[in-house]
Formats: sequence, C-alpha cells, structure tokens
Amino acid sequence: MDESLNRDIRGPDLRRRSLVLRGATGIALPALGLGACATGSRPSGPVREFEQPRVTVGDRWHYREINRYNQLPLADVEVTVAASSPLVCSVRRRRTDTTAGEIARPDAVQVERYASPWVVDLEPIYDLTMDFAEPMPILPASLRVGENDARKTSYTVRGYSGQFRWDQRLKAIGTERITTPAGTFDCLLVRRMIWFQYPDVFRFNSARVDNAWYAPEVNRWVRREWTGDYHHENSLDQKTGMRRREDWVRWELVSYSPAAGGAG
Repeated sequence: MDESLNRDIRGPDLRRRSLVLRGATGIALPALGLGACATGSRPSGPVREFEQPRVTVGDRWHYREINRYNQLPLADVEVTVAASSPLVCSVRRRRTDTTAGEIARPDAVQVERYASPWVVDLEPIYDLTMDFAEPMPILPASLRVGENDARKTSYTVRGYSGQFRWDQRLKAIGTERITTPAGTFDCLLVRRMIWFQYPDVFRFNSARVDNAWYAPEVNRWVRREWTGDYHHENSLDQKTGMRRREDWVRWELVSYSPAAGGAG
C-alpha cells in the first residue's frame, strides 16, 4: 500500500468500472475516510519554503500515467505550456498497449487552464474534465509545510446540464524525497481533501483525495495521485453503508524540458 494515501477505510467496493482488474488478487487498496484527518507515513526532510513555480511558453513535462489498482501503465502524457495569458497547457495522451482498466478519454488534445501556476480553471486530469466557476489552487500560496487553504465553488462538465458543488481543503503536510524516472527530488507534499457533487444522479456523497508532490526544480509536481469513493443509489449500498471506489491513478514524471531561455 502507498502509505501516503493510507486512510481510514469504510467498506471498499471493487466494482469500480474502469480501473479494477477482474480476477486480480492481493491488490492493496487505500482507504478514504475523509470525515477524519488523513494520516500516513510522516514525511521527512528539512522544513523550508519552496520556490514558487515559474513557467514559460514551451516548457514541457512528460509523465507516465499508472493504474494503481494493478500497477499497469495507462498512458504516456505530454504536458506543454501553450500560452501564458491565460496560462494554458496542452495535454497529449498516448495510450499504452495495456487496455485493462483504461479510463475513457477523448483522443483529441486536451487543455489545462490556470489563473496562475498552479491554480486551476479547467481540469482534465480526472475522469471528467471540470470547468470551475472560480479557480481552485492545487498548491498553497506559500509553499511551506503547514500552509492550508479551504475553498468552495461549483463546476460544469460538457455534456451535462447544471452546476455541481465542489468543496476542497488543502494542506501542505510535509516534505518527501521522491524518486521517479526523471530523477530524485525534494518535494513539498500537498494534499487536497475534496467533497463534491458528481454529475451522475445515482451517485452521491462523493469524496476524493488528491496528492501532489511539488518540486521547484521542475516548477510542477513530479508525482500526482488521486482516488476517491462514493455512495450509489442502490439498496444494497444503502443497507450496508458500503462506498464504491473511484479510479486510482498516479502520474509520475519521466522528463522535464524547459523552454529555451526559460526559468527552468
């Protein structure tokens, strides 16, 4: 189990449609329990204020997207800063040969949009692309351990009518030394606890945990991981209190290429 996502479990249900590998055994699942304070391994390293991200048109990050239920790769993802005002990144996904647990996403290039690095307006990392009514920070304003932020807003999703509630609590919980294919980095671990309304009318009490490991050397996260759970409008679920699982996805940095003459 990834201790950074270790939380109090309340009846995991492995019927989550997209990422559970049928017939698999021995899969260690993180628990959510978002009503309580999230805990995990205590991050180590010096307590310091990290440098703010500085991004330039042409900066590029290459990530590997991984299905954390079965550890299989889902896609290679290339994120490139395409514009600075507003800050826009293009997201190109190249699906791997692994089809088990694939998340359904359009083949077209997707867009990340930010009010500033990294305060998101348009977020395509999840199973649905969310267009927020107000920008939502992925990192705290001051990049040091203990900083926190609480925000409420709404979001829309193309293809669904109406607006949907979004409530997030963010905290920089510690520092960790993280190794990815791109190298080893001293990171600020930022955790967002999220409660939100999902567009599916049969799904309610949705909760999500989104962890980002920010490294100033790359001006972005070198690892990001999210998962969640929810109740479903189902008599069995209501009787037992069982919560169904969301996707469980990790992005790991493979390489970083700053723009020529950029801050990186």
